[in-house]
Amino acid sequence: MAIKERLGNKASLAISYIGLGQVQSRNGDRSEAIENLKRGLALATAVDYVEYIKQGHEVLHPLYAEMGQKALGYDHLLALSVIKDSLLSETNSKIIEELTTKYQTEKLEQ
Repeated sequence: MAIKERLGNKASLAISYIGLGQVQSRNGDRSEAIENLKRGLALATAVDYVEYIKQGHEVLHPLYAEMGQKALGYDHLLALSVIKDSLLSETNSKIIEELTTKYQTEKLEQ
């Protein structure tokens, strides 16, 4: 990760920190997991890397809850809900756009 930090590749660093946090979480190293997940989440947010923002919140919310920090867990659950809604809305918009284009093309061919 030192090379990625020197290069300033925030997206790549976000992936690395979140991945490391996920592994640490599975291995029961909650404190280190939280620190790495927070670093990754901050980097992913800085570059608007939505998939990794989502992954960070998905792991952080149960971690905080397990550690008795339910308010922080709830905050991450809410953030996760907003991101999922945003992704769903974006997906639906693309589907509608594709269907509209297809309809318009078929209409012109007639």
